[in-house]
Amino acid sequence: MIHQFPIGRNLRAGTAFGNALLQILAACFLAVFTMPAKADLNGPGALAPTVDDISNLKVVRGKILRIKLEASTGSPAPMKFVISKGSLKHGTLSEPEIPNSEKKHIASVDYTPALEGPNAVETFTYLVRQTIRVPNRDEPLELSSSPATVTIQVEAAYPELVANEVIEFGDVYVGSTVERLWTVSNKGGAPFRQTIKVPAGFTIAGLAEKNLLEIPPQQTKRLQLIYHPTVIGRLQEKLDLPGHRGASTETLVYATGVAPFHGAPSSLRLEWVPESESRIGSLEVTSAMDKAIDIAVSAPDLLKLPAIISLDKRGAQAFEIEIPAAKYKDVVEGSIEMSFETFKLSIPVLAESIPAYLDAVGDTIDRTTIE
Repeated sequence: MIHQFPIGRNLRAGTAFGNALLQILAACFLAVFTMPAKADLNGPGALAPTVDDISNLKVVRGKILRIKLEASTGSPAPMKFVISKGSLKHGTLSEPEIPNSEKKHIASVDYTPALEGPNAVETFTYLVRQTIRVPNRDEPLELSSSPATVTIQVEAAYPELVANEVIEFGDVYVGSTVERLWTVSNKGGAPFRQTIKVPAGFTIAGLAEKNLLEIPPQQTKRLQLIYHPTVIGRLQEKLDLPGHRGASTETLVYATGVAPFHGAPSSLRLEWVPESESRIGSLEVTSAMDKAIDIAVSAPDLLKLPAIISLDKRGAQAFEIEIPAAKYKDVVEGSIEMSFETFKLSIPVLAESIPAYLDAVGDTIDRTTIE
């Protein structure tokens, strides 16, 4: 037997029973068809990933800037970084997409600015996407962040120099020449062209006219720094290469000028020798150089020294000096002046007046006058 209920009559609009029954049916319908969506929103990774703007980045033309991109997400699922390069005007990016990065929320991209051009501001955008699965849903859920902007300050290229920090010559004889290698590299993206101030006593082989140094970008120049000492003593000099925005590249130079020859004694005193009735002394001149040299000599004629003393490699020569009493009796004062190249050596000379003595008839011999 089939029973029929007057549902249609009881569901007529406006009846209390009909309205109540419609509300119950609507609630059941919403419960059936909206629960999966609510589960998606509350399930793992249901929140969309987010990315932030990046600024305060700087790069010089000729360099590569590595940029770290980061995202926040509530899901452990891998994410893909998607970069929009359409707005780039001054350089290029290495990757348009970075899938499955090793660290799921971090990726890196390299920005290479064009080598030539002025200071500029460069921007591009990026976002991240995730594909996740949630309970009670057959199809995967696609999540995407809003785009973020990366701003880069691009600076015009300039030369960046690298050179020896220190050059040491050690002891160098006055009158000789010693060379050292001075290496200067331009690691920047612009040519270097400057006049170099060369310290006194030095020359640089390999420079253009008027000590002009020119080095193209990414090139190295090997120069010979030549030291030709003119004085004795330790010196410290500096080779200064002006750089970008007041910076400079410095090379400290140390050298010591030493005497190429020596004279002994440093002060010559001629002693009275009664047996020979003369004032006698000795002088020795020794070369310190590894080559033959000629030493110019200027001395009182009375000392009878040669005008040129020629010495072999590290050679020496001794001289006996004698002033007979019969020729000169008074005090002898003066100096022996010797020179080689720019080095000069002065040795004072002193010969006391000879003691008074008697001649054969017992008269005191008078002293003569220095002429």
